[in-house]
Amino acid sequence: MNMPEYAIGYETIGFVAVVSTPTVGSGVVRHVTEEALARFEELGVDVDSYQGVDLADTQRIVRELVDADYDAIVVVGGDASINAVLQETAESSVPVGMIPAGISNDFARQFRLPTTPAAAADVIYEGFTTTVDLGKLSDAAGNVSYFGTAACTSFDPDNRPRLISRKLRRQLGATLAAFGEFMMLQPKTYRIEFSGLGEVPFIDETAREIRIARDGQYTPLDDGHLVLERAINFAAFGNMRHYAGGLLVCPRADTHDDALDVTIVENANKIGVLQAFLGFRSGSHLDYEFISTYRCKKATVSLVEDHEGTSQPAEVFADGALSLQLPVTIESVPAAARFIVPAP
Repeated sequence: MNMPEYAIGYETIGFVAVVSTPTVGSGVVRHVTEEALARFEELGVDVDSYQGVDLADTQRIVRELVDADYDAIVVVGGDASINAVLQETAESSVPVGMIPAGISNDFARQFRLPTTPAAAADVIYEGFTTTVDLGKLSDAAGNVSYFGTAACTSFDPDNRPRLISRKLRRQLGATLAAFGEFMMLQPKTYRIEFSGLGEVPFIDETAREIRIARDGQYTPLDDGHLVLERAINFAAFGNMRHYAGGLLVCPRADTHDDALDVTIVENANKIGVLQAFLGFRSGSHLDYEFISTYRCKKATVSLVEDHEGTSQPAEVFADGALSLQLPVTIESVPAAARFIVPAP
């Protein structure tokens, strides 16, 4: 199989569009934007600044900017704001710069971006670009949504009113807030059909033996096809390693392999869910008996009907934002995004 080209290089940055959504995220977006704009002015970078009233409006703005004569589109915000920008810049050559101003900031963690607005603006001015894979979600109605970090299922819509409020998330921080939400997850029966399945590299023999015992095979079928139907608390399809504020949900994920790493927490009680969460903190969960890990090109995910012949709707979250409802197809899109990041 021919691997895609992951181009790197430098762009001359003299004119950028800065987009922000002050009404979402950690509540500091407006202040961070002002600091970044001031630094761009010091650097002699011309800026057009745009503000969306919400993420949908920000996405609409970016849609109108991708064909404009900007050297880069710069997003000020957290993971959900970057996700909104990616919906319009994915599979294009438009460089995306990032000024971190969110709760989780897992994109910033992935690319080791500076945490101060001025320093992040300096990175953008230097103009080093890298090309990475994205994930893509699609449903039967033809809706498509891209993501950069991970897409997660099994967040129960019935629990949505009880989930941690955004204000409390700001007060507790992303990790503690994610813990509160994670502990609410209840197992449901899911059907996951993998395509292009392969082994997660560098996994230890204990974890491999657990996987073999569950799947009834040592290696995937010749076409990389496998169907699971199991009670699942949580399933993550990772393009990047981190999710929910630095949790190493998919610690072996690689943005240059045209594949998604999959982490599944299966039929765990509250103690097991707690153990999984603690394992995510350090990435030490890959050999837990109730956690399965896979690497795939594509997967179709659906809820299995209950004994009454019905299935409740289930949401998929991607980059920390509500995305589509099951059933969905989740796949890797190679070399689909260009980001401006610190030079190696």
